[in-house]
Amino acid sequence: MQVARSYGRCCLLTEGSSMSHAATVTSEEATAESLTQLDDDHKPVPLLRRAVVVGTICGLLCALFGTAANIALRYVATPHDMDWAMLVAFVKALPTLLTALFVVLAILPVKERAFLKSRPAGVLFLIGLTTQFGGNLAFQYALGLGGLGLTVCLCFATLILTGATLGRVLLGEPIRPRSAVGIVILVAAIAALTLGAGEATNSVLQSEASTLEILGAVLAACLSGFAFASCGVAIRRNMTQQVSSSMTLLLITAGGVVGLAAGSLTRLGVDQIVSTPSTLWLVMLLAGVFNTLALYLLTRTYRLLPVIRVNALTSTQTAMAAIAGVAIFGESLTAWLVVGILLTITGLAIGSHRGSQ
Repeated sequence: MQVARSYGRCCLLTEGSSMSHAATVTSEEATAESLTQLDDDHKPVPLLRRAVVVGTICGLLCALFGTAANIALRYVATPHDMDWAMLVAFVKALPTLLTALFVVLAILPVKERAFLKSRPAGVLFLIGLTTQFGGNLAFQYALGLGGLGLTVCLCFATLILTGATLGRVLLGEPIRPRSAVGIVILVAAIAALTLGAGEATNSVLQSEASTLEILGAVLAACLSGFAFASCGVAIRRNMTQQVSSSMTLLLITAGGVVGLAAGSLTRLGVDQIVSTPSTLWLVMLLAGVFNTLALYLLTRTYRLLPVIRVNALTSTQTAMAAIAGVAIFGESLTAWLVVGILLTITGLAIGSHRGSQ
């Protein structure tokens, strides 16, 4: 969805969101450096400006399509139904899988396809399997309890926080002073969102939520962010060779699709799956299409802009999700939610490493 900077994207945060840190960091930095060299050499400055404009447009469209995917997922979300959430996650992943499969088979050179037979391909498949259950399934379940605004913001904050922490512990990546400040702010954001989770859950369930339901909404959303970030770290830790983003996406998604399909058939059965109304099938597939478009745009954005700008653009999803939750689904816009959103965006902006301008 590019294994770009720990995204996100929640739905962006949701597939590629999970792949969001590993491969594109180097490509993005190389692109930024090359653009700077063009400027320093007094070569076409308009090329740099065009890259900034196009990258900004791609980043905003990425956030919009990611939000559209999350709205569709929220529409089909059902409280306390993990089996249904599993089916939704499965159907949503299909457009991404088919798109990546087409690119790998029709566009990539035959030499690169040989990677499918290698051991690292199996590792990616297993990473995808665990990420889909811990990430997309948990995210979908959280939507049914906590709603759109709370779930997206909690997932986003946890994803960035976990990515930085695991990167330091497992990969030895340094945490600069700016990053440390950003981490502290993100912890505060998660705390604020947790304090407001009761009101959010009440508005979704339209009744007084129990302590277990509130905890379920918070923990499921945080688990999804943790799983997405862990996916990116796992890819970077285990992959020792250059692999195209399409190949990575294919294997990550395929692992999840196989696992979710098996789980859905086992838990729901063929008859119940077939009896699902066509409207719900359409909405689930639209969520997948929007998610695939968001992943593509995220890749383009990382190739054109420094990480700090990409994070600033994609973080607008948190505000978009809260607005959509209130306007479309009647969710509560609490003071804690507003504080949590502002802290998440601030923490992400401060914690990002400032790349070449």
